[in-house]
Amino acid sequence: MDYERANSTPSKDDSSREEFTAIPTDTSTSKDDVSTKVQTLATDIYRELEKLIGVYGNKFLQNLMPLVVSALESLDAVHSENQDLTLKLALVKQDQKHLLSEYEREKSSRKVAESRVLRLEDECEEEKKTHHAKQAELEANAKVLAQKVKSLSDQCFDGSICTPQHNLGDSASLSMFSGVTREVNNLIKENQDLVQTK
Repeated sequence: MDYERANSTPSKDDSSREEFTAIPTDTSTSKDDVSTKVQTLATDIYRELEKLIGVYGNKFLQNLMPLVVSALESLDAVHSENQDLTLKLALVKQDQKHLLSEYEREKSSRKVAESRVLRLEDECEEEKKTHHAKQAELEANAKVLAQKVKSLSDQCFDGSICTPQHNLGDSASLSMFSGVTREVNNLIKENQDLVQTK
């Protein structure tokens, strides 16, 4: 702080006139070190002290002035600290707002991702059920066709389908048997392919 020295106004006892150390009043030179409010307060106190010196002289300032100066310096330090804390608080609030925005965005993205995963799981489950149902149907058809092939094979070998009244000819019987066999083989192959793709 900048301090100026002033002389008291003349009193009845000129021999008691002494110089005293006053508090800062030049706000233009100390504005970088002292806050404006503290400078204004110091100026007001200085003016009041000048009035008291005019009445009582300046002897009473010997113990009072150090206390006043110390109080003003402490007040200025507290004011500066308060300004720093206010600035830090503003920065913290800004960071908090940014983090909250990031959190909400991530939360929304995660919700969309979870919804998509659930939808894909449902689709896979439905597709799996469809494949299982088709596999069961193909296996049942294969069993039925296998029974038919076995029955036709047995009839062919014991000659029952080659009787005069049901004379289809050897070529026709073989053709029928071959067609059924191909169909069974195709179904078995489709079933195997379906099982491999699961």
